[in-house]
Amino acid sequence: MNTNKSVLQISIYYPSSSKSKSNLNKHLVSYTKRLSSSPSINISLDSFHVQREKIIQQELLYDTITTCGIKQTLPTIREVYAVIVLLISLTTQRLYENNQNTKTENWMILSITPSKSDDRSNREYEISWSLGK
Repeated sequence: MNTNKSVLQISIYYPSSSKSKSNLNKHLVSYTKRLSSSPSINISLDSFHVQREKIIQQELLYDTITTCGIKQTLPTIREVYAVIVLLISLTTQRLYENNQNTKTENWMILSITPSKSDDRSNREYEISWSLGK
């Protein structure tokens, strides 16, 4: 890793069909290509277990973890994508604009899970994200 360049590592857990995940990944890759090069953003769509491992890494790297959450209805993959992009944009602004003390590598853990796991038609999601300080 280049120590002069900031990197935002983003882990996203979104339980859905492989077709939906593929579609979401396509949109996210396109989004990251359109961004400026600083900070560099690495997005991964992770399984539940992989994301749990990254949460442990995040807890080991930072003194304080800030976690936020909302409930939101997301009827289509485009709305899921829009929420993810909004959170990434707000995070990069908070971490990197006019902040000389930011680390060269930062982690954002994002989880988008159905509010009611037993109802497949449910489009209401629990969205939580965490950042280290």
